Amino acid sequence: MDLWDQLVDAICRPPRDVYTDNQLVGGMRATFAFAPHRRVKVKKYYREDVELRNKKDQKLMCSHYRPCVVESQDGKLPCVIYCHTNSGSRRDAEEIVFSLLPYGCTVFALDFSGSGLSEGSWVSLGAHEVDDLEVAVSYLRDQGSTSTIGLWGRSMGAVTALLYSHRDPSVAGVVADSPFSKLVDLMFEIASNKEHGMSIPKPLVKLAMGLMRRSVRKRAGFSIDDVSPCDVMPETFVPTLFGHGKEDTFIGLHHSEKLFLAHGADSKNFVAFEGDHNSPRPDYWYENGLTFLLSTLLLDDEPELSERTTSRKNSIDSQSSQILTPPSPQHHQTNAPWDTRAVHDSSPFVARGRQADETQLDNTDRVQDFVKDDDDADVLQRVLELSLQDQETHRDEDAAEQAAIDAAIQESLVLFQQQQEEAGADKRQDP
Repeated sequence: MDLWDQLVDAICRPPRDVYTDNQLVGGMRATFAFAPHRRVKVKKYYREDVELRNKKDQKLMCSHYRPCVVESQDGKLPCVIYCHTNSGSRRDAEEIVFSLLPYGCTVFALDFSGSGLSEGSWVSLGAHEVDDLEVAVSYLRDQGSTSTIGLWGRSMGAVTALLYSHRDPSVAGVVADSPFSKLVDLMFEIASNKEHGMSIPKPLVKLAMGLMRRSVRKRAGFSIDDVSPCDVMPETFVPTLFGHGKEDTFIGLHHSEKLFLAHGADSKNFVAFEGDHNSPRPDYWYENGLTFLLSTLLLDDEPELSERTTSRKNSIDSQSSQILTPPSPQHHQTNAPWDTRAVHDSSPFVARGRQADETQLDNTDRVQDFVKDDDDADVLQRVLELSLQDQETHRDEDAAEQAAIDAAIQESLVLFQQQQEEAGADKRQDP
């Protein structure tokens, strides 16, 4: 795989989480039991695994976590759909399963297309994931056992949740953990930020973005310009809780602040917590998220047990259920938007060590090595070589776009030459 392919894959083909059903909460039996604290009796729950199809006819692997005893008079319960990160999967829903289930709220998790065990080859950072989320929402509503629906997303999943909440104003509430405001802006920041070890000279960033825009569209079928939740926030009115790490250097805190200020809802809140993009979330973040959802989903703080039960209750006894101790949220850690590190070991409820493709784990380091030790002239030469190779590969490109890219190349060369001449003139003037 050449360098340009690695750059493109860093966006739309991050390491994929590979797992078995035994690594999901409930294991192979798909049943488990726990109590949120010692003063409450242990209750039984089950996991219902579901296969859905998106509009591309790709299989989506999903799990619905439900109580064995339904705590409502009409048999319907609210549901929160968990939206994972770009290198994550439905396994990551464990982050909220043990917080929400005791309050009479079910949790639905899916592997987006291109992620986990679902079909598809590419990740689109929200562009196509929002369509997968729509399939999940439609399933829950058609099934008839769900009342209100909320969304909880992290990183790419948070972007997906925000985009969907604009599409479907009937969503009760959204919890958005560390979303970016615009994918193009984020890519520009990463490319020009020395903290990421990828400080590409600014005259070249425009050129690189043009090339990346075309390559991503041809490979993964989406435009990086379309992944821009900030553009739709003024017309989005679903109650939303934003959260972001104060030390996040990958997706800066200002992304969530920008989204929060642009959001059109009267009911919105913002929580800045300690930590970076991948760090374990503090307890008070989960407490804020839970409190927010309790109000938007119209849940009681202490739900009373009704006489109505599901058919699963009689088929599960204490011998066949796993008795689990709720995990601390501080065990949880997730991946950056296209960080190519192996995915976290999240808690005692999932097996250690995810099976991400080892050939892809060092993409970021190799990209950083590409620029960190070179001077501007070397970087310019390499980027131009990549651009020529890419143009040769895609001769059938639209003429207007090709002309724009050619113009960007020329502009970058002129700017770079001017900078070199000015630097030389400064040196000659020094005594």
